[in-house]
Amino acid sequence: MLARRTVWIAGIILLGVAVVTGYSTYSEQRFVDVFIKEDQFDERLDQVTIWETNSHLNESLANAKRSDEQLEKVRQALEDWQVRKTFFKNMDYEEAYQIDISYGEDTLTIPISSDGLMNIQGHTYVLVDGPQIEELLVLLE
Repeated sequence: MLARRTVWIAGIILLGVAVVTGYSTYSEQRFVDVFIKEDQFDERLDQVTIWETNSHLNESLANAKRSDEQLEKVRQALEDWQVRKTFFKNMDYEEAYQIDISYGEDTLTIPISSDGLMNIQGHTYVLVDGPQIEELLVLLE
């Protein structure tokens, strides 16, 4: 009787830990806070480049450097991005873009599909809120 109660209590505790861990991992998060890890992202952002990628070519579609006024608009758009880690969705690389974000001495390279799926540091994320990649291209024009 005591062993059965101990197993139930241990099971409930493990379930609680799993729920808390899963929620924190798969909840919606601000992109800049999670992946850029810079307190002064607005002052350290140097360049943003968006590439069209497919099996045949990599073509630069848009680029903004520190001296360009579009960079501030793109920085604000990136700060608006909300992402969530996905578990069962796979990114389709057939119609994909790549965004390179250079800040300080670091560069973050992110493959992103037109439907908002991103591969960041080996994990698939979905863009929940904020401008889509096509909207970033318009900002960079």
